[in-house]
Amino acid sequence: MLLSGTVYADGTVSGWNRFVYLAYRLEVTSYCSLTTQRAVDGYQQMRQELLIQYRFNKSLIESAQGEAWKLAYREWDNRGLGGFRRWCARDGQHYLDFLESIPVSDKN
Repeated sequence: MLLSGTVYADGTVSGWNRFVYLAYRLEVTSYCSLTTQRAVDGYQQMRQELLIQYRFNKSLIESAQGEAWKLAYREWDNRGLGGFRRWCARDGQHYLDFLESIPVSDKN
């Protein structure tokens, strides 16, 4: 998956890309019917941290979430009949593991 956005000379990624990629991971788990409450909690925790760090306004948040959905849909659609199974088993499971590994604070 290729994200548009800024990658700086030192290799760091823009806040926009970080937010889109986080939302993309959740979208993929959703397309693959893998989403768990623990994954949603991890997503919400990291989302909140990114929102605080980058101070995105409502319009940017909605735009980033829409971009993530479009990217996940394109990936799913590109797999053809049944081809998404391998994508889900590999990428979907990887993203699920990532989201479930995010430490969640009690405030979330």
